[in-house]
Amino acid sequence: MALGIGLNCFVGASCAELPKAFSEPFVQAGINPDDVALWVAPAGKTKPRVAHNEKKAMKPASTVKVVTAVAAFDLLGPDYRWKTRWLAGAMPDKNGTVSDLIFQGGGDPYYVIERLWLAAERLKNLGVRAVRGDIGVDRRLFDVRPDASFSDGQKTRSYNVRADAAQVGFRSVCLEITPMPEIGVARIGTIPRLDSFRVTSEVPLRGGTCGNWKRSLSARIDQKSVRFSGTFPTSCGPKIWPMTLWTPDAFLQAVFSHVFSEVGIRWNGSVKPVVKTSAHLTLLTEDSEPLSRLAVLMNKYSNNPMADHLFLSLSFADARGQASPASYARSRGVLAAWLNGKGINGKGLYIENGSGLSRKTRISAEALGHVISYGLTGPYGAEFLAGLPIAGVDGTMKARALTGFAHLKTGRIDGVRSVAGVLRDRSGKDWVVVILVNSKAAQNGIAAIDAVLNYIGSGALHSEGPGARLFLSASRLKSD
Repeated sequence: MALGIGLNCFVGASCAELPKAFSEPFVQAGINPDDVALWVAPAGKTKPRVAHNEKKAMKPASTVKVVTAVAAFDLLGPDYRWKTRWLAGAMPDKNGTVSDLIFQGGGDPYYVIERLWLAAERLKNLGVRAVRGDIGVDRRLFDVRPDASFSDGQKTRSYNVRADAAQVGFRSVCLEITPMPEIGVARIGTIPRLDSFRVTSEVPLRGGTCGNWKRSLSARIDQKSVRFSGTFPTSCGPKIWPMTLWTPDAFLQAVFSHVFSEVGIRWNGSVKPVVKTSAHLTLLTEDSEPLSRLAVLMNKYSNNPMADHLFLSLSFADARGQASPASYARSRGVLAAWLNGKGINGKGLYIENGSGLSRKTRISAEALGHVISYGLTGPYGAEFLAGLPIAGVDGTMKARALTGFAHLKTGRIDGVRSVAGVLRDRSGKDWVVVILVNSKAAQNGIAAIDAVLNYIGSGALHSEGPGARLFLSASRLKSD
């Protein structure tokens, strides 16, 4: 059976109906083509070869991270670095004791637990042997208020962690599960190890496929422990399970106590939020890794907390700089001005945060396509492209091998499946591709999206000139 593709959809105008080669996979998946927006254009061009619902404001899920990344490269620069400072009332006394120690967050998107260990070692090198009293935590650089729409209700999932200028380790502890077939158990440990937190140390192994291994562990979780009563499939191999169980201050209390004890710094106080900073000297300043590196980690693995930190940091590109706190509203204003300056139509656009974990965020496929086109041809095109997952190779596209060669950002929340990026077809032509699916049946959309991507990757759009009729067999739609 051949699927005809309508002529008028290949002259750069929007079509009333999606061509069959593009619509059929969605129909087969139970998705109405009216719930799909699509924009496909030659790389570097703003006139699409195929477009459908391209001006309709849609929920993009995590594909909106490409907007965050491109804007951040342009406004902050690829070598932008966030600064975290340790302040004190005075230098260590003759016994190595400091008072009024403050951990001043600079909004670092990737201040992982290893960085805290290094900071503690450097403080010790500066002569710090003990901390008297409480440790103040200054997170005032970000003005962030709770908003339920930023979460999908999974409170223990690390991807739901809210932005925090003084965030450490994504406020998460990682369960490290290692199968040991020789003794018939999987050993379970935590990173970091927290004295106040208990975890079942081992569970029996079982055969069979890996499947939903978290469910098979039958975990009971609270703020003091994780207890397992199930089994772990040997076929899974080692796994990491990050969990978020504490408030920001409670987590810092636990990790500061553990890390300081490990490096030999005595401290028996508590963590207290800083409301006002008096005269303090800077003991230590830590620079983050550059934006170009962090954007790779954010987009390859779709890291929501990192994306929100990047988005909030856009605030510092306006006239106030860091003289006033960053906020989502302020960053939205900076982003709107940037899009307008690039001639990108922001009609209907609303970006609630930088990650796409939002029910309110809306963007059109056309606007998203134009941002990607600018990102590829702008001054930091190489840095932007390097951050997108490679189909069949890494990141969130590792398990999705496609025809052609593709760098694509994925998106997924309830009712949404999406991809956005660049695809090189078999003939060597590069296409900017945006596909947004907003449907109650969106969970069936990945196979349909991949069928469309495979069609584009086959070179069919490039091999036929405008005005030609293209045909694609049903069997080819399902092939790689």
